[in-house]
Amino acid sequence: MTYQETTAIKGLCSFLTHNYEPLQNAAFLLGGGPALRRIQSLCDDLSSNKTLTRSSKRNLVELHKVLSLYYVADPERLEYGLFAEIDPYDPVVEEICLLTDGLMDHMRAIDNASNAPVFHFDMAA
Repeated sequence: MTYQETTAIKGLCSFLTHNYEPLQNAAFLLGGGPALRRIQSLCDDLSSNKTLTRSSKRNLVELHKVLSLYYVADPERLEYGLFAEIDPYDPVVEEICLLTDGLMDHMRAIDNASNAPVFHFDMAA
């Protein structure tokens, strides 16, 4: 399903454009090359289409998972080793937290502006 350009999607595009370099750095730091390619693909897709496609939605959800440390407890995942190398006192940690919160705010705004849930935040697991 494709979600047409709305104010919420414009806000997300603006956030991604404004924070493109820090988001790339955070994605690479926490998820390596695959996460970096995902953020680049997401930004390319949104900047050219101005809509939230199935692919961009999937990339957005995966980016959020990487930034919010969803995978770091799984020793079989790349994120596990990358996270272990980060100094918790490094200033980049605070920047990643702010980027993650900002991304979540924009995802929630898209969800709230839609007639049906887009990201299913409030659904039980």
